[in-house]
Amino acid sequence: MTARTRHAARVLTVLALTVACGALLFAAGQKPILSGKETAPQRVAILVRGHVRTPGGAPMPGMTLRLLSSPDPSVIDMITSTNAAGSFSFAVRRSLVGTTVRLMPSHPLNPSGSFSPAERVFTVTESPGQPDFSYTGPLPDLSCPQANIFFEPEGGSRHYYIQVTVANGFTNGKGLAAGPFKVRATYEDRTVDPWATREIVFAVPGLEAGLTHVEKHVSIGVYPPKAFFRLVKIEVDVPNAVGEANEGNNTRTF
Repeated sequence: MTARTRHAARVLTVLALTVACGALLFAAGQKPILSGKETAPQRVAILVRGHVRTPGGAPMPGMTLRLLSSPDPSVIDMITSTNAAGSFSFAVRRSLVGTTVRLMPSHPLNPSGSFSPAERVFTVTESPGQPDFSYTGPLPDLSCPQANIFFEPEGGSRHYYIQVTVANGFTNGKGLAAGPFKVRATYEDRTVDPWATREIVFAVPGLEAGLTHVEKHVSIGVYPPKAFFRLVKIEVDVPNAVGEANEGNNTRTF
């Protein structure tokens, strides 16, 4: 066998081995790489996303949303709740594209509460729109009708306190319980030079509609009798955790 013949035989052997390896990979289910790019896998689910807000645009957390197929409710029946930002989402199987659905909001603490619109009816598509809702009431209405600084004798000194009254009123004859929420009291400390502005935050666990909550002893501290403090403002519901009928009366200045 000549050198040229031996070289040709080696080339044929390498080619045969390459073909055999490719056949084994194909049989094992591995696809050959045809290019440096791979196509992204197709999404299995379609997201239906939206928001629930007050008429003033504040988020409504904890609202219940039910997605129901129509006319046969056995195809889709899903329930979720809005998060702190008032957002919700449903993951619908891609195979259900073309299904007609009803999306219905409700308030878990007030089943008779009103939404605009009351429900949405639409067909599931590859790119569904954003089905938003507005909760139109009833809503809480938090405010601070009264607050003051006072002291109680403590030995030869005085213990200074802030007393705060928080109200949850009615709007157009309707109201709703609120809570928990926080209240911030800002006051001026004139025991130092220069005077300093300080803050105290306390929590209110909950407040029924039409009632008031009096926080009687928000402690500033114990100081000499000549100490002086001036109340600057009271802010109810910081940082705006409660959707209200009137967001403009949460702050009282002095």
